[in-house]
Amino acid sequence: MISLSTDTKARVGNRITILIPARKYIMNVAWTEEKPMPAIELFACRLLILFERMLPLELREFFGLSEREEEELLNSLEDKRLAALDNQGYLVPSPLLKSQVGYGDGVPMLVKYNEQTEHVILDAFALTVRKEQRLSRLMFGLPELAMPESAKGLGMDKIIEEFGRQFRSHLEITRNNEHERQRTQLYKVMGSSASDVLQLAVDIEFTYQQAKGEPKQLIRSTERLGPNQSRPLSSRLEAHIADFLGSNYIEEKGTDAETYCQLANDHVLKNFVNGYRVDYSRWMLARDESKTGYGSTDTRGVFGPLYLLENRRDALQWIRKTLHEQDEVTDLKALWMPSNVPFWGANSEDIDRFVQDLKSILEQKDSDAKVSLIHQGGHWDVRQYLKNIFPCGLSTPLALDRLELFVIPDIFGLIQYHGQPNTDSGVSLPIGYMTKDPDRIKHLELLFKSRVGDFSNLNCTWASSKGTNSPDKIQDLLPQNWLTIPISRPATRPILSLNR
Repeated sequence: MISLSTDTKARVGNRITILIPARKYIMNVAWTEEKPMPAIELFACRLLILFERMLPLELREFFGLSEREEEELLNSLEDKRLAALDNQGYLVPSPLLKSQVGYGDGVPMLVKYNEQTEHVILDAFALTVRKEQRLSRLMFGLPELAMPESAKGLGMDKIIEEFGRQFRSHLEITRNNEHERQRTQLYKVMGSSASDVLQLAVDIEFTYQQAKGEPKQLIRSTERLGPNQSRPLSSRLEAHIADFLGSNYIEEKGTDAETYCQLANDHVLKNFVNGYRVDYSRWMLARDESKTGYGSTDTRGVFGPLYLLENRRDALQWIRKTLHEQDEVTDLKALWMPSNVPFWGANSEDIDRFVQDLKSILEQKDSDAKVSLIHQGGHWDVRQYLKNIFPCGLSTPLALDRLELFVIPDIFGLIQYHGQPNTDSGVSLPIGYMTKDPDRIKHLELLFKSRVGDFSNLNCTWASSKGTNSPDKIQDLLPQNWLTIPISRPATRPILSLNR
């Protein structure tokens, strides 16, 4: 009997990237910018503030200036509205210069008036100032929020008002110089016009912690500002994203969690499932108490997608080590059958990094190694970013469901079930195991082949290698021994004893 607690470890369960709509506005703005003055003018201003008035001759003698240099100094101070001559011929500080006494660090500054054109990005939901992004090849086709109706009839007065309110944020994401950001103030906006509609990438991390019933879900959403730079989203925009995630529904059809456990011989997870439901809270508590082992160091539980940093390091290390131990290995084919859930693989970087690292490891042993995505033809839409990530694609007419399989025959295997930890979110949380145990790998291979069925039903939909882009070359993407051995149903009896 597992007792419930509230001090279990928080675990990263998923990371996805979505696109939110935004619009660019071209604004003609004026602002005042404080600039440091030349040293001689700065000290002259300080003397004027200190003595309140001085004869020009006193300034010339103090600085050792010639008559021409004295004239240039006086003209410059007058042009910048920092000082003026009174009726008695004394140089006195201007009201502008006096106003700077006690302001900031107390150092007089030159206030410069600028007029220029600014490109301002506002997201369509919260009208928050954003940084313009150029979508990479890994982002085209990511899940996206539709442009809201409320954004289509916005008046320009509202846009200008929001820009004025967030002018400081605009400087923070468009100006690198901190001194410049602090010394710049918006004066006015002379005009504005709407320009391009854009999409901005938002990274969302889901962390889970054991609770009574559904696990506690912690969501961290960030906007990308540059390499290794990001900033949190506003609570208003996060609310719209939560509504979007909740509008996606994971259907209860196909393989349920109990059937998954039978097919996968997953004697660990079967203690935490009921129909389509997975009790993630109890599993996390059991994991913390070291009660989710598979009886062998060659098999371990996997919480969250395989390509997350927390999982991929171990997986790639296992694959690399097994390849090193098997010197004569050839005909390396990696086959990935995803789960048909709304946000599978909706991650613009982690999954690409995993596939690229995997491809590099395999090609060190077999220059003709292939990494292929098995997708559902005609029903499961293959988004463009997945085509840009996976070197090869194979379509199957059979329906995919919540079960996910990844196999490198004789080398490595992963199987997971995509449950829905929180009913108010359409983001799944894959859970299962990865293995380098030969018996379990063979079992997963048989399961993979049985789910595909007749290989003649597979079609090559894209390939990065020359000559494999046509159906008659599909055998180049599959292990050769798969094409010669008849397919049989996998055994459902446990292949590892609990005491192993």
